[in-house]
Amino acid sequence: MVIDSFSSFWVLTELDRCESTQLLAIEFIRQGRYRQPFIFSCLQQSSGFGQRGNKWVHCGEALAISLAWEAQGFDVAPDDRWPSWVSLWVLQALNSYDGRLMEQVRLKWPNDLVARNKKLGGVLITQIVHQGRTFRIAGLGLNLVWTESKPHDLPAIDLKTLIGEPVDRVRLFHCIKQSLAKGVGMPRDEKALDLALESLRAI
Repeated sequence: MVIDSFSSFWVLTELDRCESTQLLAIEFIRQGRYRQPFIFSCLQQSSGFGQRGNKWVHCGEALAISLAWEAQGFDVAPDDRWPSWVSLWVLQALNSYDGRLMEQVRLKWPNDLVARNKKLGGVLITQIVHQGRTFRIAGLGLNLVWTESKPHDLPAIDLKTLIGEPVDRVRLFHCIKQSLAKGVGMPRDEKALDLALESLRAI
């Protein structure tokens, strides 16, 4: 399937608050409600989580997104490169939003977006099987602005700090959802993706 228009294939639900977009997507599928690729987004998650169940520390103003689609054919096999591929598409979206970010944000294996040696965001890939069908869920958490007290031992950063001005969340979200939908839907040149990952990997 080739995605050339976001609105043609993906159903979007935007929320102000939720427990976790990832958990919402999983429950939606397990309830048998999947009809086509969909996306949940929200600004505040009460129970966001990342790799190995690590708790996502909420910064105050963040962007949480989970895209879900059905994997078919050879694509049903798990692949540990998915978090990095999705991170790459997010980085491309950040570059579309503000070209200054391309020089600052890097990918830390397997799923972190980092800048100035601090964490900006993270990607989580979940694969589930429901009634014989395989589904993949790509989750993204991205710090927009730190308005909450930051733990002293937490090396994290936000987009506002990187660009030195307020973040246009609507435009940023548009860039991200378009990039992720395109990346998920287009045939993958895995060698080209892996080469791109190497050039953008954090030192």
